[in-house]
Amino acid sequence: MENNKIFITDVIKRFQYKIYATCLSYLGNEDDAKDVVQEICIIIWEKWETFKGQSSIGTWIFRISVNACLMHKRKNKFQHRLPIDSIPDFSDDSFNNDQSSIEEEKFKLLYQSIKQLNAFDRLMIILYLNGHKYEQISDILGITVNNVGVRINRIRTKIKLNINFNHEKIK
Repeated sequence: MENNKIFITDVIKRFQYKIYATCLSYLGNEDDAKDVVQEICIIIWEKWETFKGQSSIGTWIFRISVNACLMHKRKNKFQHRLPIDSIPDFSDDSFNNDQSSIEEEKFKLLYQSIKQLNAFDRLMIILYLNGHKYEQISDILGITVNNVGVRINRIRTKIKLNINFNHEKIK
C-alpha cells in the first residue's frame, strides 16, 4: 500500500506541469487553474484503482484534466469566450534576455495567436505542443483521430496566418 502511494505521488509530480498548463490554457485564469489542478490530484488519488491500463497513464490523467476543466466551467458558468490574461503578455522586459530578439518575437507572436483561439482549439493546440500524439488527443478530448488531425491543421493554419499578418504589421 505504501509503495502504491509513493508511485501515485510520483505520477502526479511527473504530470503536474502539463496538467497545470492544460488547465490554464482552457480556463484562462491562474487561480481557477490552480484550484482545478488540486481537484485533479485528488481525483487521481481517489480513482487510481479504477485505472485499467487500456490507455497510457498520461492519456488517463489528461482525460481527467479535461473533464475537471469542463465541470469547473459548468459549475462556475463561465462565458463562452474566456479572458486569457494568464498566457504571458511579453510586453514587459521579463522575457529571458538570453534568447535572440528574433526568437523572442516569434515566441510572442505564437502566444498572441494562441490567445485568440477559442477555448477548445486552445486546449487542443496546447496538448499538441506538449507532445501528445493525435491518438492521445483523441482519447483525451473524446473526438476522432481524423477530427484531431483536421482541427490541428486548421489551427496551425490560423496561427501561421496570424503570425504572418502580425509580422508584416511590425515591419
